[in-house]
Amino acid sequence: MAFDSGNPSFRVFWYKDHLNDTIIENFAQAIAPEISTLSTSPIDGWAGWRHLLDRDISAESCYFIPWLHLNLMHAERVIPKPLFRAYCRMEEEAERKARGLEFLPRKLKKEIRERVHDALLPDMPPTLSGIASVTNLSTNLVYADAMKASSVDVFAKFFRETTGQALAPFNPATAALVRRQVNVNDLTPSVYTSDENFNPPEKCDLGFEFLTWLWFKWEVKSDVFESPLGEKCQMMLEGPVTFFNEGRGAHNVVLRNGLPLQSREAGVALYCGKMISKVKLTLADSSNSWSADVDSEFAFRSLKLPKEGKSSDQPSFQERMETIDKFVHLFYHLYDTFLDERTSKSWDEIVDEIRAWVDKRATADNGQIDVN
Repeated sequence: MAFDSGNPSFRVFWYKDHLNDTIIENFAQAIAPEISTLSTSPIDGWAGWRHLLDRDISAESCYFIPWLHLNLMHAERVIPKPLFRAYCRMEEEAERKARGLEFLPRKLKKEIRERVHDALLPDMPPTLSGIASVTNLSTNLVYADAMKASSVDVFAKFFRETTGQALAPFNPATAALVRRQVNVNDLTPSVYTSDENFNPPEKCDLGFEFLTWLWFKWEVKSDVFESPLGEKCQMMLEGPVTFFNEGRGAHNVVLRNGLPLQSREAGVALYCGKMISKVKLTLADSSNSWSADVDSEFAFRSLKLPKEGKSSDQPSFQERMETIDKFVHLFYHLYDTFLDERTSKSWDEIVDEIRAWVDKRATADNGQIDVN
């Protein structure tokens, strides 16, 4: 599954109160029904981490201190659309000839579709889907490969019903409130362009502001930063990069191939008031490096983990989660740094610096500027 091998894609979620000692029993009680019980109505529930039909949910099988590793399983019977259309056409044609009609009334066609659906559905094989998740019981964070908005809603609903805890995506607004007690609704939107024709957004979007600030920080200030433990780390931003601003003209601008962040097009996008909505971010400490596509809602896609050692043994699940965990904590530490600057008295001066940088980027012939 997503966190056991390969390059995982996931969102981070947060819940307020620590889960009690019976939490694994709670998940076990909400286990997905046996697949043999599937009829024409979908079934949902928790499953073990090995596969979507894994019904072994216990401390011995799913708890890797401090991580609880589970899947949220969904099973249903689905009629393939081409098959459904073919059977409907056959039934419609037979009905038309039997009634001696040139065309069938719309109401009759609807009745035929319902009849065909009810006849075919019980014979369809089960279709399985799932959301892999890892809950860190020591930090109140959950990693889940719920990348679609609909998946986020479903996962949060089942987590709340099972644990009694409301689950919130750890997006820019939530993280700002939890980590720095900053309410995004109390902030005025920042404008990184000096273009007098630009109309500022009505609401502040910290995700856009942060990713664009991070690019400025990396290119103009320094690519080196300290971890919470004082360790020297580095960052790097690469394309493909997506810029966004909801206004006149194109809302999204995507630059890929070559060196997008060094292009003049990137500078022009900034000058037009657009900010980064998605970019490839690399973080590194003294011995490891991580890279992932990060968007303005703090969803991480295709996280590339540090290379394994020379040993032929596969790293344990706990070792993989430790590396994923460190990347996440380094990322949110950078976000903390941004929030500290964003709420400081010197923020207006920093914005002036960013605007000057944007002006140079928009006018540089090759997109590259002298940052000294």
